[in-house]
Amino acid sequence: MRDSTELLLKLGVVVLILLVAMLFGYTPQLLLVGLAMVLLNIIVRAYKRLHIPVEVEVATFGAIVITVAAGLKAGLLFALVAGYLGDRYHVGVSMYTVILIGESMLTAAIVAAAPQVDFVTMGIIAAVVVNIAVLLLYHVVLTSNPVKNVLYSLTNILATSYLLAKLGPFFVRMLA
Repeated sequence: MRDSTELLLKLGVVVLILLVAMLFGYTPQLLLVGLAMVLLNIIVRAYKRLHIPVEVEVATFGAIVITVAAGLKAGLLFALVAGYLGDRYHVGVSMYTVILIGESMLTAAIVAAAPQVDFVTMGIIAAVVVNIAVLLLYHVVLTSNPVKNVLYSLTNILATSYLLAKLGPFFVRMLA
């Protein structure tokens, strides 16, 4: 009984979020694609339970695509929701969750700041710059394992770049 009540409550929250977002002018198509990307991010991040030193996620890709298609506010909101839920369901929320969300948001903001540049190119450049900054933050401030840090950054750059190059234009066209 408790599980079904909890599920109904979660579904109610999702419906409420969708309705509020529609009030702010976001199209149902954008909301459904965003929701699908959030769910995909949760599924993709399941490997985090195994403590494998890689950083593959859909939040940064989604934040960039949604920023290009619907504006920076929508992209930032997506980054916040996808980053939070992606960690919440697998490893719990921690300071690393905040850094991951900030990373996705900053990458989207950089892309939004240069609309004259092709978003795939700018997204890859932004992913590299932001990952280097995060790598330095982890190494200098948090004194984390440098080998793990490099693996996290490299896999995140590769995953984001691949998704942007292969799927980015399709999603932006679909959402435009």
